[in-house]
Amino acid sequence: MVEQEIKLLENFDRDGDWFHENLNYLIEKFTGKFVAIKEGQVIASEDSMDKLSDSLESKKENASLLFIEFVHPAGVTILF
Repeated sequence: MVEQEIKLLENFDRDGDWFHENLNYLIEKFTGKFVAIKEGQVIASEDSMDKLSDSLESKKENASLLFIEFVHPAGVTILF
């Protein structure tokens, strides 16, 4: 069980890295959308989380196991 959880975290980390490394491409293609990334590929994109959740469910994907992020327009800075 622990090994499986470690693998899920590693996959999530890799997909997060992919998101940031490919941000220019994502901004060009998916600005203003939520994207779900699995194994370095965008497997779904929608205007809202509700729609994205529905799209993933129809593809039999578990959203809680995927890297999901909103693609902001170029030049937008998010402060936490």
